[in-house]
Amino acid sequence: MKTSPIIRLYLLVLCFLVTPAFQSFSQVSVDQAPPPFQVVGTKVYKDGNLYEAKHVGYAGLRNNEFPGPPWGICICNRGSTTNPFQCLGAGVGTYDRGRARIDYDLNLIRAMNANGIRTWDQVNRDLLDSAAARNLLVTAGINLLWQDSNGVTYGTSAASVAFENNEIAKAVAYVRIYKNHPAVFAWIMGNEVEINIPGTVVPAYMAFLERLAQAIKVEDPIHLVTTAIAYNPGLVQQYNAALPSLDFWSLNIYFDPANPHWVGPYANASNKPLYVSEYGEDVFDHTGDIFDQFSQGSENETWHASVNGQMAQVIRTEVTRNWASQPNARTFGGAIFQFNDQDWQTRGWGDACHHGIDQDGWHGPLDYQDIEYHGIFRNTPTTANPNALTARQLAARLTQIWQ
Repeated sequence: MKTSPIIRLYLLVLCFLVTPAFQSFSQVSVDQAPPPFQVVGTKVYKDGNLYEAKHVGYAGLRNNEFPGPPWGICICNRGSTTNPFQCLGAGVGTYDRGRARIDYDLNLIRAMNANGIRTWDQVNRDLLDSAAARNLLVTAGINLLWQDSNGVTYGTSAASVAFENNEIAKAVAYVRIYKNHPAVFAWIMGNEVEINIPGTVVPAYMAFLERLAQAIKVEDPIHLVTTAIAYNPGLVQQYNAALPSLDFWSLNIYFDPANPHWVGPYANASNKPLYVSEYGEDVFDHTGDIFDQFSQGSENETWHASVNGQMAQVIRTEVTRNWASQPNARTFGGAIFQFNDQDWQTRGWGDACHHGIDQDGWHGPLDYQDIEYHGIFRNTPTTANPNALTARQLAARLTQIWQ
């Protein structure tokens, strides 16, 4: 049956008005249904395709900034040998990680051909929106306390159970806010909590992680769940079966690229995918005695770009081997440590002055680990742009490797 031109025009306009595809972008919420993520064996898939994590560890802080409690700010007086530390109270100092800074930073990260970031503290909407606009996924941190203000930690006592339940409630409430955001890739529970609590508490903490992972999955059944621990394949092997809700393990591994020692031991410990949640070496080359001439030395960008580039390439090679189902291959990517320098630190393993502790036992040619010199980008604030950064040679190297 034929219809008149007027009726056909009316039907066309009606379709235009009711079809969601014709809605303007401003009418569509940013919190749309996220893409499906799946773990099949040792591999991770996004939208049905194999996924490789080319991530950058991102905190976004600048000179003398710190997010506040529980630690303060310790600044290195590099010209002093008698009073090397100037420690301020918790929460002292500026902390401006607003949208302008985040956009500036994530533009630099995307320009290196990275496809995601990993955070330690909890994300906000500005960060997620900025990441989504640049096609970056976020392995989103979930803060976990080592103990509460009364010294109560993980365990089976009534106080410990209450402490754990409170931690789970806080984490689930946080996940509930952002679970539908398209930038979220995975939730990463804590960071190296197991080495900051007594060894006798570790079994209770690992049991808590399984409870937390289950609670997160009830709230958000779409995104993946992991936890970040210091490199310890023995711990992975011991608790792998006890954490069935963990989609993949995240290990902080600082390694000699000529000897990726973690490949075999991790494969013996778990068949789950592996995310190298921290890796990298700093840029500072010491020329003086570490204890009374710690300020002597200079940056060695050539070595820095070379060794970190080799690490990134090793991880990419392991991803390729994993995709080809080669022996002992479990890795699906990682997050290089880290985006920019930390001109602050307060804990024994990473203070704001040079020290002689290499936390993973590998002393590179530059001898000592200086976390405040770990950045791909150097902090170079100006009056016109207090967020300004300068790329080290490593930025160009990663851009090549990740293309």
